Amino acid sequence: MRIGDRASWGAWSSYRSGVSALRAGAESVQAHEIAAVTSQVENAKDMARTRDGWTGSIQSMMGRMGELAVTANDGTLFAMDAAHVQVEFDQMQQAIQEVTSGPNAMGQFNGHFLFQA
Repeated sequence: MRIGDRASWGAWSSYRSGVSALRAGAESVQAHEIAAVTSQVENAKDMARTRDGWTGSIQSMMGRMGELAVTANDGTLFAMDAAHVQVEFDQMQQAIQEVTSGPNAMGQFNGHFLFQA
């Protein structure tokens, strides 16, 4: 083939069209992949926010349990008051277990348990 003849020009045009089509296809695939990755990242961020919310709730309950433990052991409570403190402590402990443990644990994100191995 000689440069400038019709056959060369036709081959070049065909090649250029093929490359353009490949680029367009690759850009389309890249755009789809970017959208999929973006969706996965947003999902992971939502999961982290959900876990953070549950962890904050558990931290608050454990803080209150610490206060109750100090109160129960300071020697100033009557038996009835100590029993009430124990009831509240047990309720907090049960609430934490409901979030973190068992097949119906509330600490989930899209069906995945956040606090179970």
